[in-house]
Amino acid sequence: IYHVGPLDARHTTTRVILAGSTIDVTPTEFVVLQELLREPGRVVSCAELVRSSQHITIDDEEARQVIRPHIVRLRRKIEPDPQQPCYIQSVRGIGYRWAGGLEQAAENTKHRAQSF
Repeated sequence: IYHVGPLDARHTTTRVILAGSTIDVTPTEFVVLQELLREPGRVVSCAELVRSSQHITIDDEEARQVIRPHIVRLRRKIEPDPQQPCYIQSVRGIGYRWAGGLEQAAENTKHRAQSF
């Protein structure tokens, strides 16, 4: 089990729970998320993410193209605002990292509640 902030990822069941709600993810999305959660804050290259999730080795440019759609879908599922991600952050030219973003997520949630 990976427990980081409001997120739990259970590798035995490939379930992801965010703030008490179960989030449906594909097996590939689960592996990508698991790799990011393994060491929060560490930048994981796109090539590493492809190697872990697809079990293939490809060059960095191709790896970016392969992994980007999975990141986009994960962000839609778990980020408070996928356009301004606070959990899965891009590191330009390298890959992605799990940033946690607990303070930003709390602020976004607070802002949304005030706008209603």
